[in-house]
Amino acid sequence: MSMLREPPVAMSALRAAAAALDVPQRAHHAGHGAAFAINVTPVERILRRSDVVALGEFRCPVDHPQFAGGGPQACPYIVFSRSSVRIAPLDGKPEVRTPNIVGLYNVGDVYARQAISAEGDRCDWIALAPQVLRDIGARLDPELGDGRNRIFARRTAPAPTRLYLDQRRLFRALHDDAHLSMLEVEECSIAIAEAALASALYLSPGRRRRRRNAAGSRAPAIVDATRAILAREFASPLLIGDIAKRVHCSPGYLSRLFRNLTGFSLHDYQQQLRLRSSLALLLDARRDLSGLAVLLGYANHSHFSSVFRRQFGITPTEFAQRRSLSVLRESGLALDDAARAAARRATSQNRTGS
Repeated sequence: MSMLREPPVAMSALRAAAAALDVPQRAHHAGHGAAFAINVTPVERILRRSDVVALGEFRCPVDHPQFAGGGPQACPYIVFSRSSVRIAPLDGKPEVRTPNIVGLYNVGDVYARQAISAEGDRCDWIALAPQVLRDIGARLDPELGDGRNRIFARRTAPAPTRLYLDQRRLFRALHDDAHLSMLEVEECSIAIAEAALASALYLSPGRRRRRRNAAGSRAPAIVDATRAILAREFASPLLIGDIAKRVHCSPGYLSRLFRNLTGFSLHDYQQQLRLRSSLALLLDARRDLSGLAVLLGYANHSHFSSVFRRQFGITPTEFAQRRSLSVLRESGLALDDAARAAARRATSQNRTGS
């Protein structure tokens, strides 16, 4: 069977999954003049929560009934994947979600899941009160703050290396320090949300439509199938010719197409999956770094350490040893002027082109 043909997701099954599997306990909080409802399902837990922000973990095995799907969402969520799955929105096309992508969910979103590997769906999420998130978005794009548009115009956005590392540090700090200041957690969460929104605006719907029109109707399916291969086999020594054969296109076309639609080269995408997987593995003090490097697909410890330091600015050993949230503060997680300017330029270009 072709890699490009995925089993259709029946809309009736999707609605049934939403009705039967994701009937949440809804925790209401007064914040900014409106109730802040949070979905809490049997396969997740809330790590910290306040009137304006909640942070949680979702861990769902493939054989759990919850894996079939979820929604409707009670509040906006920003989701950082720890494993790879395919998400099929009720009103959109299925798309592979990997640790290289930030998932963006609006209030009311309903979706189904399809397995990519035996890992199931493992992700961390940040939920913010809708008006708080609109206020953040309005600083990047005034139209996001007018209350008429959905907060997230896109369902996904690239997860830059710095953003992914800072999110992992924040969640690690939540586990390591039970007395962590809630004010500090809120500030870090808002900064992460701002960075995710800027990433989404940079690859906005208008710009993406122009790219897809130029690439052809098969382009999204080719890229999605390629993402699935990389997600399952990121530790393997993949070659572009082999990948191209499996997704039924030429190597040259695949190279250009993947970069245009994802913002990553094939090699960079594979490297980011390896590195982001390493962050969880490094927390196991019993791990031998040389063995870990080989497990992830690197030639040796030196090669792994060099790539890790180049991407994250610290060595694997330093990451494993530094547990304080002060590291996150030092990284300057809030968007700098250049990132804000890039988001504004992208917004301006899309309005001009629309």
